[in-house]
Amino acid sequence: MNIKKAGEEIVSETFTWLIENFSKLQTGKHYSDVFTIAGFKWRLLIWPKGNKVKSEMQFSVYLCAPIASTLEPGWARSADFSLSVMNSKKAGEEIVSETFTWLIENFSKLQTGKHYSDVFSIAGFKWRLLIWPKGNKAKSEMQFSLYLCAPNASNLEPG
Repeated sequence: MNIKKAGEEIVSETFTWLIENFSKLQTGKHYSDVFTIAGFKWRLLIWPKGNKVKSEMQFSVYLCAPIASTLEPGWARSADFSLSVMNSKKAGEEIVSETFTWLIENFSKLQTGKHYSDVFSIAGFKWRLLIWPKGNKAKSEMQFSLYLCAPNASNLEPG
């Protein structure tokens, strides 16, 4: 993640959250440990089956300030971050290492509502990203929602 406040230099650091047995996580939310980048505390929040939709086809992830209630009104940080999702190798399986980059110009000027990436293919499966710059339904300056979606989810077989 790169973080910069007006007049400050860019700080680039990473945080890795290893989730054991991800496929066995139940619905509901799960928080990472609190981590510090550029002197600010953060944590990740995930909903393995989607936030409020309870779908096997959705995964919700949020970058959060862990104690948002202690922040001053109007608090803001410019943060460029990337999300990498990796599957651990099972015996006899090959790990596919492919990436997709979605560059969003002037992200801070995006209005509320949803925005989709182009469809991309990884490991023979088609995907797209969906973002809500002000949070899905919350319409809050303190939230950002990111979804990894199967563009033709209705055509997928359960399981």
